[in-house]
Amino acid sequence: MFSWKKAVMAICLASVFSCQTFTSSDRNVAQEQPEENQEVKYFDRLQDYKPYKYEVLFTDPECGVYTYTQEVKSNSGKTLKQKPENVYCKNKYDLRRSGDRPQSPQYRLVEWINQPNVKEIFFTYLSFRNKTVTRALCEVAKKGVKIRFVMSSTEDTTVAQELVACAPENVEMKLRGMEGDLGFAHNKFFIINPNSKYEFKVVFSSGNMTSGPVIHHENWNFITTNANSQFAQSHICAMKAEWDEVSGRSRAEYIKSIRNCRQAIKAPEEKDIKVFFVPGEGEPEFGVKKKTAVDYMLYGDEQAGTPGITNAKRIWLACHRFFYSKMINGLSKRMSSKYRPDMRIVCDDDTYYKANDPDYQVGDTMPQEYYNMDKLAQKGAQLKFMETNGDEHQLHHSKYLIFADKNSKGNNPNDFSAVFTGSANLTGAGFNKNWENSYYVTIPEVVHRFADHYVYTWEKLATAIPDLPAKGAVGEYLIDQPIIKKNGEQQ
Repeated sequence: MFSWKKAVMAICLASVFSCQTFTSSDRNVAQEQPEENQEVKYFDRLQDYKPYKYEVLFTDPECGVYTYTQEVKSNSGKTLKQKPENVYCKNKYDLRRSGDRPQSPQYRLVEWINQPNVKEIFFTYLSFRNKTVTRALCEVAKKGVKIRFVMSSTEDTTVAQELVACAPENVEMKLRGMEGDLGFAHNKFFIINPNSKYEFKVVFSSGNMTSGPVIHHENWNFITTNANSQFAQSHICAMKAEWDEVSGRSRAEYIKSIRNCRQAIKAPEEKDIKVFFVPGEGEPEFGVKKKTAVDYMLYGDEQAGTPGITNAKRIWLACHRFFYSKMINGLSKRMSSKYRPDMRIVCDDDTYYKANDPDYQVGDTMPQEYYNMDKLAQKGAQLKFMETNGDEHQLHHSKYLIFADKNSKGNNPNDFSAVFTGSANLTGAGFNKNWENSYYVTIPEVVHRFADHYVYTWEKLATAIPDLPAKGAVGEYLIDQPIIKKNGEQQ
């Protein structure tokens, strides 16, 4: 019987060069790589595939302390001394410091881009202006990595064109959206080696490729899985539908392309993570027979017994926009019921001031969005807002709902069992018109990571209405250069 081990040893002895020694991790990877004719194993949980890693990173920018130079009163009449630390930030002083930290999503993206096995990259975002990521992509493109990307036709392409010009033989861009009955090209995912037959690496996020991985308040999900999983292949379906000149320019053709492609995937749909591509899978569409994103948001996974809006004991929500009628109606019904859930909402302070300060014109939210929240607050929901830097369009842009089931007791984040998140804002367009990618996740460590971070946001970062500045535009009353803390002390 032929022995590869003996053959390799013979080659090593015959060679004037020493053979490369495999580390234990290299050896494990080598053993797990499937042979060409090896039967592929499919699973109904993402957690059961090999390889597997799921890491959730929140931007959580590290920003200086911005104190007031003049008297600023809160809604309750209290004199305020400063903006909340690590909430209000400025690009000039806080962007680079935040992005250079190992826990920053931007840092992790650059790590992924620079891995030695990277041959191809595909990504799609509404906007693309992040210069750190651009530099990293440019360097690998010069070395032969093939890069294709899609962005919205509505956005500034200056930085995107710089990336294309860096290595035009290896970089290609397409502009999409706002034609063929499509809304914005608002998908947000980043794939390493989309044609790999084994390891599949994808990032999906609430953030765009601007300041989204650095200084906005966002969530970024870094996932390594098997290329044969339903989860991986579904993203390939979306990639192909976006890039194609027919399905990429028509709502109807995009829906058909995603539907036909996903139906042809051999792997079963995972029970612990559901993937939805909008339009088509956000709300029920003709010819799409699977449960949609709004179904899971409202009802959860009834078969698995994990909750949604209609049956959760606790509903904690983070948002940028707050306009989706089906969600709002569902939340309102719960707060009108005999057994009201513990409902909390954290949103950007632009939303509050658009409705409560006639002079405030910053941001892209609308007064009605605050009124939608306020109606829930009148029924018992709790509201807090993130005091971000509206003058620089810094945002609380993370959007997700986390659900604890009926057996939940007390205030333990570990009682939460499902999270709904993704690229979509909580608007009608986010569920039926824009290109979006949304997810319903029940992987325990992922859900608990979101819940833990929500507690941190609620208790340490967000501001209750009585403690907000009475006027929204207070930037001129702040020091320009922040006080930087080192080792917990002001310098």
